[in-house]
Amino acid sequence: MDIARRTGFRGGLYPHAIARLADIYLHQGKYEQSIALCRQAIASTPSDKPDEQGQYIAAENLTEAYRRLGLYDEALRYCAIVTDAPKDFEILNNLRGRSYINKAAVLAEMNRSADALVALQQADSCFNRTGNDYYKLQAALERAHLLTLQPDSLEAGLRIFTTLEGQIPAHRQAFYLYYYGSACAQAGQYSRAIPLLESAVTESENISERLMAHQAARLLTECYRHTGRLALLADFLPRYQALSDSIASDAKIRQLAAANIRFETEKKEQENRALTAEVALKDSRLRTTLLVGTLCLLLAAGTIVWVVMRHRAIRIRQEAAATLLREQEAQLHSLIRDRQQLNDRNLDLVRQLSDIQATHENTCNLDSIMESLQQSLFSKEDAERFRQNFSAVYPTALNRLRSRCPDLTYSDELFCMLAMLQLDNFEMARTLGISKSSVSKTRYRIRIKLGLPEGADADTEIRKVMSVKE
Repeated sequence: MDIARRTGFRGGLYPHAIARLADIYLHQGKYEQSIALCRQAIASTPSDKPDEQGQYIAAENLTEAYRRLGLYDEALRYCAIVTDAPKDFEILNNLRGRSYINKAAVLAEMNRSADALVALQQADSCFNRTGNDYYKLQAALERAHLLTLQPDSLEAGLRIFTTLEGQIPAHRQAFYLYYYGSACAQAGQYSRAIPLLESAVTESENISERLMAHQAARLLTECYRHTGRLALLADFLPRYQALSDSIASDAKIRQLAAANIRFETEKKEQENRALTAEVALKDSRLRTTLLVGTLCLLLAAGTIVWVVMRHRAIRIRQEAAATLLREQEAQLHSLIRDRQQLNDRNLDLVRQLSDIQATHENTCNLDSIMESLQQSLFSKEDAERFRQNFSAVYPTALNRLRSRCPDLTYSDELFCMLAMLQLDNFEMARTLGISKSSVSKTRYRIRIKLGLPEGADADTEIRKVMSVKE
């Protein structure tokens, strides 16, 4: 690595040197050195060459390091650097496929077996493009192990292990023996599992996979116990205890390294956030100053325009409302005049009847005749038009009247509307087509229904009831 750095020779030597050295650091338990080395390799990748192979190898090593430390989110983040690489780089397909296998291992430790199986399918697609049977065997081995972790797929996993027998390369034999032996133990085939696990312990120690050796040793003790091979169990226990002590020591180292890495990561993130926040604050202050000045000018101009337009709109609405109100009030009084004129014609008719009555012996009640003509004085359409115009001029009058006395009749409401318009007895009699005495009777009846005080002017009290109180 030092030679490649000093000479500027960054071809295949540099990324492979990173991979070898980072892998050695991992086996020595120097997680922080391995991670720092790989981060340096990723950071030193030229921005104009995002596809340089060195960063992908470093990302692969980081995925493995973070997986061992139990920092699964970081492991998946660096794994994505490789899996998201452009697919047109065929030379990287093996590396991408291996990263999908690593991703499956991380997901399996997160108890996401279904997602892990999907990742292995993606690895197969990469190896199919390159025709690499070696890595396809490795993906098949990992798939069989994942299937054995699910009770309903245990038999399927065992069948795959049987078909893979004799095909696994020597340096992957430890994984094959451990996976196969643990599956047999899980299926209750303890006698079949014992030779597999015995070989797995030895092979795992030979390749410095102490964690896998310890797990295989633990399963082996269970198999000895279930098969009654107590003598073999007694002989194996010191070796198992030594592995346990070694794993406990490694676990402490990993925990300490994970804690240090978390602390350093959070510290750097805080520094980056603080620096980013400081830069953003300066930029925001400048933008805020410009925006505030611009907004003040726009607000002042908008306020002036709004005030002028609102004043104009209010004036137009007021003028339109006043014109409409005058028109409706004029229609209201026009209806009253039309009715009074009709009443006058009916009175002339009554006088003519009076002359006829004077020349005949049979008499008739002229007031009754006048009352009978009342219905013809106001047609239904005229009455409705009168009410609509009245409601437009006095919007709340009828509602207030009805809330005071819901028992008022249609004719009672008409009388009250005329009282609201301040018509006297004569004008009311002409409008309603009744006599003055009938007007007084109607007023008295309404006084009783509304509960108006004795001695008070009934028309004034009716107007108070129908008027809006501030």
